[in-house]
Amino acid sequence: MNRTYIDKYGTPQPDRRQFAHLRDVFDGFKAVVAPFLGNASSWGIQDLSYLARRQIQESFPQLSAQETQVLLTAVSRVIRDESGERTPEGTTPTL
Repeated sequence: MNRTYIDKYGTPQPDRRQFAHLRDVFDGFKAVVAPFLGNASSWGIQDLSYLARRQIQESFPQLSAQETQVLLTAVSRVIRDESGERTPEGTTPTL
């Protein structure tokens, strides 16, 4: 199936995404992961990454590790853009 999107000039362009099926789970994934990515994502001095990983596995058992990382990167980018934060280029969020 050839997917296309409309660019900013109104011209149809081929969709080059390799994980287009992840678009369907993005909103749910963001709702699960967002609380763990905020500035206050710790409990005392303990990191919450273990709880985040567990929540992801329970909520989305069908996702591979690579798909989880793709979604995590996308959610982190959206949250960063929404908050107006600037982070160094080339950094990848990890849990």
